[in-house]
Amino acid sequence: EEALKLYALYTGLVYVTPIIGGILADKLLGYRRAVLLGAILMTLGHASMALETQFFFYAGLGLLILGNGAFKPNISSIVGGLYPKGSNKKDAAYTIFYMGINAGAFLGILLCGYIGEKVGWSYGFGLAGIFMFLGMLMFWFAQNIFGNVGLSPKQELQRDKSNDVQEEALP
Repeated sequence: EEALKLYALYTGLVYVTPIIGGILADKLLGYRRAVLLGAILMTLGHASMALETQFFFYAGLGLLILGNGAFKPNISSIVGGLYPKGSNKKDAAYTIFYMGINAGAFLGILLCGYIGEKVGWSYGFGLAGIFMFLGMLMFWFAQNIFGNVGLSPKQELQRDKSNDVQEEALP
């Protein structure tokens, strides 16, 4: 009964926190920084759960909830921002994106679950954290492919000012 209550609370917060993460990204961080923050928090959450104490279990769940809130809505927004409105490529991009997410989730459940049951749950959660960290590094080093998509409001303002200066310099 207690486990079901915890699971319900966890699941509810996982669905509510993306609202806060989206607002935070729109007003302050930008999509890219929010995704990185979310990935860091989720990596720390998995690492925390790998320590196998009650405190670190709950801390890990909290970090996973917060990380998901920052990560989930903003990674989708980046994908949507890569293509102009009404583009057929946008539909294809979302299809590929969600296929990748679902394939990764399926394989992650199999691999981390198998390691957790056969070797130890701390290793299963640790492995999930390692994969999250590797994904975060890939995102960090591939940011140049996004162009101006997902910049923070401050970065967008600086970009706009720079464009205005360049336009004034033109004859």
